[in-house]
Amino acid sequence: MKPKVILNEENFLDSNFRKALATWLGISDGDEITYAMIQQTTELDVSRSRISTLNGVEHFTALKKLYCSSNQLTSLDVSQNTALTMLWCHNNQLSSLDVSKNIALRGLWCNNNQLTALDVSKNTKLELLSCTNNQLTKLDLLNNTALTGLNCYGNHLTYFDLTEQKNLLFVIIDSDTIVDRQRNFNKDLRIIRRYR
Repeated sequence: MKPKVILNEENFLDSNFRKALATWLGISDGDEITYAMIQQTTELDVSRSRISTLNGVEHFTALKKLYCSSNQLTSLDVSQNTALTMLWCHNNQLSSLDVSKNIALRGLWCNNNQLTALDVSKNTKLELLSCTNNQLTKLDLLNNTALTGLNCYGNHLTYFDLTEQKNLLFVIIDSDTIVDRQRNFNKDLRIIRRYR
């Protein structure tokens, strides 16, 4: 028998997160979030809700799409949300982001944070990555051969190895970033350079 999950401060620290969950699930603070609700919640949108922590999101193990952008998050633990295919966590204050357990991830939008590193090496299904306006100095994409779109300007990246990205259709980078492409790269690849 699954343990009960109650929508309360013990399980969900942030009161704004609890309010957003109550609205999304159609329940009230103090109500039980049933196992059926957890299994049926494959999408959750708590964007623009003034949330400072998503503590408790780990209960939603069936989540495929998580929208938590434009909040006040300084950390985000999605290690228990292994079904995630899309994650929108842009416009927060994240200094780190671990998506190593999210191997089903196909889209990641983590732009406008304070990330100094981003490891997407385990996310081999990743098709779209937007990590603009962070503090990245390196981004290893050798394992991300499914990538079709990459948006990474506004970082401190000086070199990009795109030799394995045969499916890549567009990349948006800073004007001074050096790009290494394979000889047989996709002829449709558009490299868009942004000037600072």
